[in-house]
Amino acid sequence: MKLKYASTKSSYVEYNQISNYVYIQSEINIKIGKKSQKQYFSEIQKQCNGGKVAYGGICDMKTLLNNLAANAVPQALFNMESDEYEKFLELRRNLIRNKIQEYYNLL
Repeated sequence: MKLKYASTKSSYVEYNQISNYVYIQSEINIKIGKKSQKQYFSEIQKQCNGGKVAYGGICDMKTLLNNLAANAVPQALFNMESDEYEKFLELRRNLIRNKIQEYYNLL
């Protein structure tokens, strides 16, 4: 999720924390550009419902949702605005924590 105006040192610390990092192909990142996550996730949803393929090879909702789950990205991101950055981080931290706990329990 993009932090629109990271103007203070504390803003950069929040922006650069692990719960905001996601691996993404550079060509997809270039296509996303400066679009809000709500805008490009809306376009991805259209792509997964038979629309024009613009972002990678995920073309159905089941695959998209599985991909989000595998990468601990909250589905709530579909409807979040940039001003909900803290909420996104909280949701993602919980998903990451759960993934780590599940893995630890398998050991």
